[in-house]
Amino acid sequence: MTRQPIRDITPPKRTIRDIPVPIHRRPQNVGTPLSAGRHVPPPPLPPSEFTSDDMRRRPRRKFSSILKWGVILVVVVVLVFLGREFLREHATVTVVEKTRAVAVEGPFIGKRDAKDGELAFETLSSSKEDSVTVPSTGEKKVETRASGTIVIYNNYSTASQRLIKNTRFETPDGRIYRVDQSVVVPGKNKADTPGSIEAVVYADAAGKDYNIGLSDFTIPGFKGDPRYSKFYARSKTPMSGGFIGMIKTASPEDLKKAKDSLEAGLREALMKDVVAQKPDDYTLFPNAFYVEYESMSPPDSNEVHEKATAYGVIFKSAALAQGIAAKTVADYETGEIVKATNLSSIMFTPIPAETKPWQTGVVSFSLVGTTTLIWIFDEEKLRNDLSGQMKDKTRIAEILKAYPSIDTAEVVVRPFWKATLPKDPQAISVKISDVAPK
Repeated sequence: MTRQPIRDITPPKRTIRDIPVPIHRRPQNVGTPLSAGRHVPPPPLPPSEFTSDDMRRRPRRKFSSILKWGVILVVVVVLVFLGREFLREHATVTVVEKTRAVAVEGPFIGKRDAKDGELAFETLSSSKEDSVTVPSTGEKKVETRASGTIVIYNNYSTASQRLIKNTRFETPDGRIYRVDQSVVVPGKNKADTPGSIEAVVYADAAGKDYNIGLSDFTIPGFKGDPRYSKFYARSKTPMSGGFIGMIKTASPEDLKKAKDSLEAGLREALMKDVVAQKPDDYTLFPNAFYVEYESMSPPDSNEVHEKATAYGVIFKSAALAQGIAAKTVADYETGEIVKATNLSSIMFTPIPAETKPWQTGVVSFSLVGTTTLIWIFDEEKLRNDLSGQMKDKTRIAEILKAYPSIDTAEVVVRPFWKATLPKDPQAISVKISDVAPK
């Protein structure tokens, strides 16, 4: 048997890769390959460290705590407020005013300068003018007289002098012009300055021969009288408009249509102006609106020119309601304050229809329609009368007897155990109701 030589047994060399490392000490290079196709998962965190979920939960718990205390605070404030309101001393008086539905039908009289017990009225006014030219559709022969304005002087005496209608004024070359209405010429003053007045004169005959420039005039009627040299006139404007011949003109029908349309437009515009002037506490009936028209159209012209002046007769609503109450309510006492609903819906008819109250100062009219009268009471006085009184129905009813304008009233005192109404009148509120309290 052959013996093998003894060799030294040397353990194989070990590299650091062959030394096992505890998992919790290994580098946390997640995903670093140790060998092809193999990855080491990330190690779990130690229990002492917080996860991202833990970090999010703590602030939420803090916010929830703040919200909870906030809600508690709001509830406490509301309860304190409600408690104070419940314990606050106050009273509510619910009032049903006296009302009467009435039918109005009868005459009334209004006066601009009314005395006590009389119905007063006032007037509002506005003026406008407008014009339109109507196309010509034919011809006609016309004869017009020249006209112009003169100034008449009185250097005769300090007394005034009336010149009758058709008084003649003569130019140095013999042309005659006349006034179409009487005029009164003032006398001269103490400083010997002649009295004077303006007047419109018209030529004695038609035609362009009477169209002249500025001129002096004498008064032929004073010839042989000392006044002849002391009364005279001078032109303020030239004499113009004299004509004889054919002119193009619109038909009478077209002129009338234009005039009617113009007047309707002026009336509508003026009514808006007058209504805008009316104070809120006044009533203007639609039929208490009057319009006067004045034609400003040149003679034989295609131009229709109209001037309109409107007048609105207005009444203070409270005074009108009292006048209606006095005529329609048997137990109405003079001086009771009432108001009326829908006054403008009542039909107003002037008597006579052509009345001009802005000139006469008096208007007679009839009213026909229905309205509801509501009696007015003094709320402040009622609060003062009730303040500090016992919460007793008999006592309160006694106080309300002084208020005939109140049909019924109910008093509620808070807190309910208070036996008297608040001493402060401002702690008593008054409410108006259409329905009687139960």
